[in-house]
Amino acid sequence: MSIATSNLSPKDNRQGAVVKVDQMYLDEIPGAMDKMGWRVSAALMRRWFATKPAWVMGAEERTRTDVAVLSASRVESRLVTMKWLLGFESVLPAFEALRKGWNTPRGLAVLRDRLRAVGWSPGLHATLGYGVRSAVMADATCQVNLKPFGAYNDTFNERSIREP
Repeated sequence: MSIATSNLSPKDNRQGAVVKVDQMYLDEIPGAMDKMGWRVSAALMRRWFATKPAWVMGAEERTRTDVAVLSASRVESRLVTMKWLLGFESVLPAFEALRKGWNTPRGLAVLRDRLRAVGWSPGLHATLGYGVRSAVMADATCQVNLKPFGAYNDTFNERSIREP
């Protein structure tokens, strides 16, 4: 992207000044993100561009909490990690609220259901999450509470990440 300056044209010049600028194409954005240090964001956008066939996430999919029903080609679980996510100050209040208040009545009911699904009953031992190999699988078998955070127009980029 280029920035140009121009002097005002005489009032009898109706065309104005011609300014040549470089166009930036959509597929060049990941390179710009890399230059700004947004490595994960750039990788996500490259992944998005590479998704075949291309698709549009509908309103129903945007509000769905069960990611296990989505096609594997539509789920990215390698690039965004908890370690990376917890580097953002804006994530910490929601994470702490979940950590401190996980045992809500609804959360405990879901936990009982999850434990029963793996063979638990009072007095028996059961391991929740045994054999879980992906974030999608963990979400489907171990997640008991959630805490939405942020808004659509929040500023959230890799420059806001906390340094370790």
